[in-house]
Amino acid sequence: MSITVSKILAVDPGKRCGLFVYNLITGTWRAQEDDPYTIIHEVDVAIADIHVACYVVAERFTMSGAVVTQQPDALETIGALRYVTRRRHQGDITLQSRAVKSRVPNSTLRTIGWWHDSEGGHSLDAARHALVFLVEKFPHTETVRRLMDRIKERENGEIDDEAHTGVLDVQGSPDPARPHLTGS
Repeated sequence: MSITVSKILAVDPGKRCGLFVYNLITGTWRAQEDDPYTIIHEVDVAIADIHVACYVVAERFTMSGAVVTQQPDALETIGALRYVTRRRHQGDITLQSRAVKSRVPNSTLRTIGWWHDSEGGHSLDAARHALVFLVEKFPHTETVRRLMDRIKERENGEIDDEAHTGVLDVQGSPDPARPHLTGS
C-alpha cells in the first residue's frame, strides 16, 4: 500500500474557525469559515482516506488570565483536531504561534493567489499558517521556489497583485535555495 502526502490543512481555531486546505500535488486550495464542529468535521473527512497523509496545522492558543483572550472554543477545537488526527492515524497536529501570521501580509496572499473573501478573516489567517508551514517544512521544493519567485517579482514591481488570479504551476524538481516569506 502506497501512502502519498497530499494536503496541508490549516485551522484558525476559535468560536468562529477558519480552514485552508492546500493540495500539495495540484497546487489548488479551498478555504472556509464556520463553527468549530463544521471545521472539525471537514478536517476529519479530508484525512479519512487511508492512502493519503495530511499535515494538520493550527494556531497555538494559551489560556491567560486576561478577559479579552479567554477563548475556551479555541482550546476545545485544538483538542478535537488532535483527537481526529490521531484517530485517523495522521499523527499529531503542528501548532504555530500566533505571531507567525504577521510574517504573511495580505499582499503576499494576493501575490501567490491565496487571497479570497473572508467574512471574519479567519480563513485568511489559516492560509497564513499554511504558507508558513509549507515554507518551513518544504523549503527546497519547487512549489516553495515558485511561490517565493512570485513574491520577489511583486517586490521588484514586475507583477500587479490586483491582476493576479489563478493557481500557480507547482510541478517540478527540488530547489536548493531557502526562501524568506515576505521580503523587505
